[in-house]
Amino acid sequence: IGSNLYVLDPTEKFIALGKHGERIQGKEMMIENGTSYEIKKVPVADAEQNLIFRNEEIFLEGELLKGKGEIKVNGEAMKNILYVSTNIKQENQKKLFESLVVSDFTNSDKVEVLNTPPIDRDKTLEVQYAYGLNNKVTSFDNDLYIDIDWNKNFNNMKIEDDRMSDYYFNRKVKNKVTKKLNIPAGYRVSHVPTGIKKQHKDFSFEISFEQKGNALFYTNEIVISN
Repeated sequence: IGSNLYVLDPTEKFIALGKHGERIQGKEMMIENGTSYEIKKVPVADAEQNLIFRNEEIFLEGELLKGKGEIKVNGEAMKNILYVSTNIKQENQKKLFESLVVSDFTNSDKVEVLNTPPIDRDKTLEVQYAYGLNNKVTSFDNDLYIDIDWNKNFNNMKIEDDRMSDYYFNRKVKNKVTKKLNIPAGYRVSHVPTGIKKQHKDFSFEISFEQKGNALFYTNEIVISN
């Protein structure tokens, strides 16, 4: 269309027009051009195409951690979620989106998805939610210890010391989490973890904590660019 090149992949049902599935990016293609042909490569997108962004505001009620938030999912993860959600029973779709917003919760917790995301490959998948979780706050005497981010991305991954080859990710990754924890009246923050930042040619991560007034702000960004 005009000077724009569109690659149509009939095997990718949930990839938006103008974007390309990870598994064909960078691959050569032969294009008919009259009596001759052209060789081009499928454009390669950066990790931003696969952005998963989570934003939450958190409150404490005793030892109950209450929160409200929104998660926005793009690219390969969105494609997989849309595929699964259209191939399961409608009553199981609720469980799917509940596990997306809070991956690990018990029967005593309350997790509520506040909207029904439309099946639309051309738009970011957005889910609004609220929760009340019982096992994220521990109290000792007058102290409260709070687990502000329980989604430990890549926590179970281990690369063996004697590994010879690269570790392969099936897609580029960009995960960003921002959370605001409101400090309860009568309490003060006695310890804030130290932030950390690492930049590598294939990946980067940055984690920070900052207190502003009666709120603690947490940011976690992980990028796997290769």
